Amino acid sequence: MTLNKIYEPGEDSYLLQKYVDQYSKVDSVLDMGTGTGIQGLTASKYATNVLSVDVNPEAVKQTKTLIEIEKKKNIKILESDLFSKIPKQKFDLIIFNPPYLPKHKHVDNIALVSGKRGVDTTLKFMDNVNEYLTTNGKILLITSSLASQSLLDESIKTNLLEKKELEKIHVFFEDIILYE
Repeated sequence: MTLNKIYEPGEDSYLLQKYVDQYSKVDSVLDMGTGTGIQGLTASKYATNVLSVDVNPEAVKQTKTLIEIEKKKNIKILESDLFSKIPKQKFDLIIFNPPYLPKHKHVDNIALVSGKRGVDTTLKFMDNVNEYLTTNGKILLITSSLASQSLLDESIKTNLLEKKELEKIHVFFEDIILYE
């Protein structure tokens, strides 16, 4: 399984970034799966404190360099597999552009693929997110029409969350969906 390739921003990232611009005028933001750092750096323009995390050490290294170049004092970077190394604290906004493609014999990059139905990583995230979300906190979550929406909906309900579709864009063979 490929790990070290950093997920480069694409249509999904830019869709999410547009809403990060709007939603990050808060005290604390968690950028889960930061990749190139695009969302965390965008949030740091508005939020008081941003914590960006990624399981990929190369992504952490690259984002740390960008933070230093841009002289950002309100953003920290941490290597973590989802919430495993995140200190127990609450965030007003949690941003997540997870891997959302179903497993396919020609694609094995963990930045893209999330189990047979494209939601394994998102479901693990959902099972823990309430411990890190403030009472009135929001989540911005990207998914794909190729991922199991029924499993995602079930997890949202089980974890006592509500979802609202903010925007959907059609790209090649799928719809990219942004939920709040």
